[in-house]
Amino acid sequence: MIALLLIEVADSSYRYDQKTKIPLYARHSIAEVWLFDLTHQSVEVYNAPQPSGYSQRQIARAGQQLSPRLLPKVVVNLTELFEP
Repeated sequence: MIALLLIEVADSSYRYDQKTKIPLYARHSIAEVWLFDLTHQSVEVYNAPQPSGYSQRQIARAGQQLSPRLLPKVVVNLTELFEP
C-alpha cells in the first residue's frame, strides 16, 4: 500500500511532530505530509522525501486552498477549516 498523503494535526505537539515525526515520514518515503499547526492557523506542506528529510516545504494559511500533489482534484479550503 502507498500513502498518497499523510496529515498531522498539532497543537501542543507541534515541535515534536515537526522535528521527529516529519523526518521519520520522509525516511519511509511518504510522498506528501501536511502538518496542521492549530496555534498559528497554518499548514506546512512537505514534499519530495529524501533519507535526510523532505527537500520541499511550503507554508499555507487561512485564505488559501491546498491540493495534494497526487490528488489534484481534491481541494481543501483552509479558511473553512480554521474558522472557529
